[in-house]
Amino acid sequence: MTFVRLDTQFYGNTKIATTSLESIGVYVLGLTFAGDHMTNGVIPAHALPMTRARPKHIRELERAGLWVPVSGGWVIHDYLEHQRSREDIETIREQTRQRMRQWRARRNGDAS
Repeated sequence: MTFVRLDTQFYGNTKIATTSLESIGVYVLGLTFAGDHMTNGVIPAHALPMTRARPKHIRELERAGLWVPVSGGWVIHDYLEHQRSREDIETIREQTRQRMRQWRARRNGDAS
């Protein structure tokens, strides 16, 4: 399971304070989509139904500078400054797998 980080001062961010509650909801759903699918902050156009985004939300998020249009969708502004990259998540998962293999081997008396 992957998690996304949300700053405890999120509510006071100027971009958020001037954005409608509906669009903030879309933004958060976009964050969780990007984290779950490890897209490095990209929200592809085909994912819009999963974020509940409507054209008015997209316009508002773009105007606020929270979503930046890119080819085939949008990218969440500064996503990788606050969230782990796909590469980081995959590295952590591989380290965890190795650690668990070693732990199981020790538990089962296998010294290799």
